[in-house]
Amino acid sequence: MKIVIVGSKSFDSLEYNLNETFNQQGHSCSIVDIYSSSVSTNKWLRTFDTLARRYSETYDRSVFNRVLDSVLRRDPDLVIGVYRFIHPELVRIIKLNRIHIIQINPYYPYKSRSTNNS
Repeated sequence: MKIVIVGSKSFDSLEYNLNETFNQQGHSCSIVDIYSSSVSTNKWLRTFDTLARRYSETYDRSVFNRVLDSVLRRDPDLVIGVYRFIHPELVRIIKLNRIHIIQINPYYPYKSRSTNNS
């Protein structure tokens, strides 16, 4: 099975470990990161990119169009989205191409209930 993970290429991230696991199991897996190596290592460029995507729909769409092109070139059977801010248009177009897509959001803050019974 060909799998594409849309997420971070950082060492020992969830995406990195999923990629390693799928490849060990015999699947063809790769990671598509929205950040190029120059942006991911430069704090100011990454901050600018984050703000631009938050406040400019046009810029956000263009970033994810590049991601979409990269995903579709790999012709996957399954796309796993790990970023919590994946543009809805990316998901819509992937679904239109009859590719299965799931999103894993590991960043949801867990809030435990108080166990105080008094």
